This record gives sequence, C-alpha cells and structure tokens, in this order.
Amino acid sequence: EVFEVREKLKHFLKESLSISSKPITWTLYKYLGYSYTGQMGMLKMPSQQLGNSLTKDYVLSHLNSGNCFDFEYAPSEGDNLKIEQQCNDKISEYLSFIFRYGQWQADYYDSFVDKTAAINFGKIEIE
Repeated sequence: EVFEVREKLKHFLKESLSISSKPITWTLYKYLGYSYTGQMGMLKMPSQQLGNSLTKDYVLSHLNSGNCFDFEYAPSEGDNLKIEQQCNDKISEYLSFIFRYGQWQADYYDSFVDKTAAINFGKIEIE
C-alpha cells in the first residue's frame, strides 16, 4: 500500500511538475502604483530557478551586465520582468525581477495591491 502511494506520487511529480520540456515565457510590466483591490488570496512566491539551468542568479547577472533584450528598451524605475514556465494546467513556476536604483533585483509585486501593465512579452529559447 505504501509502495503504491509512493509510485502514484512519483508519477504525479514526474507528469505534473516536470518543467524541463515546457516553454518559458517572459512578460515585462510597468509599475503603475499602489491600488488596493479589496481582493484577498494567497500569492505564489517566485522560484529560485526554472528547470535545471535557468536560475535567479544567472538571470540577474545577465540583466545587470548590459542590454540583454532583443528590442529597444531602457528600464525605468519599478519595471518588473517575470519569467514563467507552466508546469501543468494549474501550476506554474516563475522568476521575478524589479528594476530599482539603477539595477535589476530579484523581487516581485503583490498583485492584490500593486498595479502593473504589461508592456512587452515573448518566449525564451534555450538550447
């Protein structure tokens, strides 16, 4: 019985949470300010890495080493870059970075009180 439960759990984790073959997308947001919506809920916190190779530190080093975007863009104070990978229909993992004091930092906005607007998006190709 314990073996069967373990096998089901391993199968669920492999099928539902394996993110290595799923596409990775990014969205760039402009911070619009504080805006209490009255909604309540739980926030999903950012991850430390997506898959085996896309880590928070790796992305931060590229973001802060110069212009790594393939379009004309100069970050503004408060801009938010969210990199997301869908694990299954209900679960996704993401990295989040906010441009503050002239550099990118690992941070996120609270969607219940911080208003943002998407300004660009795309897909990350990893070879």
